[in-house]
Amino acid sequence: MKETKEIKSILYVEDEDDLREIVPIVILNELKVQIYTLASGNLAIETLKAGREFDLIISDYMMSDGTGADLQQFMKRTGINTPFILFTNTINPHLPEESENFVGIIEKDNWNQLITSIKKILLS
Repeated sequence: MKETKEIKSILYVEDEDDLREIVPIVILNELKVQIYTLASGNLAIETLKAGREFDLIISDYMMSDGTGADLQQFMKRTGINTPFILFTNTINPHLPEESENFVGIIEKDNWNQLITSIKKILLS
């Protein structure tokens, strides 16, 4: 692992209040990063439209105001190549289109895989 002086930023998109609080705590126990949270895919899309950049985006799939698939499709359509992870319990055949930045799907109960994936993306 190589050390970097720049603090990496993660956008975590989740509509469940409890998870929007817990997941950043779990991540921050393992890594020194900045975590920004939003409650919907549409809010994330608006944030990206405004020019905000992140080193990693982690999103739930099923959200009432813009899904994780909507967010990933927006990123693909607009050429935003930020690594993207779906962190969800919804395994659906209509998941986001394949793209270079789509890292994959991690089930919400697999904390170790989430942390391992984040470290691999941000520390490589």
